[in-house]
Amino acid sequence: MMLIFLKANIHPGATPLKDAIELAQTNQPCEKKNVWLGWLLFCLLIIGMVSAGIFVGHATSVKVIIFLVALGLSAALFPMLIPTPDMGLGWHIASLDVSDDRILWHNGGSGGYRCYMGFVEGRDVGIVLFELYRGA
Repeated sequence: MMLIFLKANIHPGATPLKDAIELAQTNQPCEKKNVWLGWLLFCLLIIGMVSAGIFVGHATSVKVIIFLVALGLSAALFPMLIPTPDMGLGWHIASLDVSDDRILWHNGGSGGYRCYMGFVEGRDVGIVLFELYRGA
């Protein structure tokens, strides 16, 4: 079944789902990359300051934000500038350094197995790997 799926993704023009497959393999724009990381750091900072007794008494969220802005830490409220991989709709999109080829891949695992599937866009080259493993 996975080989049929791989073949359909390598040659989407030969399937009734051509448009959907090509959309899934197209890089999808993401305006807010890693927003969660900025908020995570912000929350950890607040928890740490409260635990350390910095905001003893009547600390309000407004006082906390004023304190952070005064320290120049308001950047913790904004997205972090960490590179993120290109993504289609469920496909990771990677470029090779030695050529202009794109590799589309996805992996996953559950219940004692792992799986990887990838292919080189525009070529008849793809691979499906399955692995049985015991959880740590």
